[in-house]
Amino acid sequence: MVMISSSRIQSLVSVIITGSNDLRNFRKTIDSIITQSWSSYEIIVIDYGIIDIKEQVEDCKTALKYFHIPGASISRARNHGIGVSCGHYLVFLDASDQLVLDALQINAQYLERNYSTAFVSGAHKKVNEIDNIIEAGRNIVLDNHYQHLL
Repeated sequence: MVMISSSRIQSLVSVIITGSNDLRNFRKTIDSIITQSWSSYEIIVIDYGIIDIKEQVEDCKTALKYFHIPGASISRARNHGIGVSCGHYLVFLDASDQLVLDALQINAQYLERNYSTAFVSGAHKKVNEIDNIIEAGRNIVLDNHYQHLL
């Protein structure tokens, strides 16, 4: 008999960040990912701006995959991110977005407990340049989930 450890392997989450030449809050975006309690993730950055910002991205000193696709639409950029991802789950962020604490864990565990669920979304906070909350939102969707996502 082989004893299998009771500790569960975490599913890989691919965090796909899209941006176009504006990296003012990019470091905060990365920090919000690397401080997550869910440690099994990969970071994919798709830069669809005209100017290649690879050097600025590399300054963040975090392992990530970087792709420059000048002039691409955000949809094409996200689709490219999906194509190069290795994760079981996908998270899409803009370069100015930040994940709240434990977001990856809460959402991945929810999906693992609810196999028929296609996607999850969470609450959001809009903040200004100095991180003051401008607006907090949480929409509870009870039906036509995909339509509300669009």
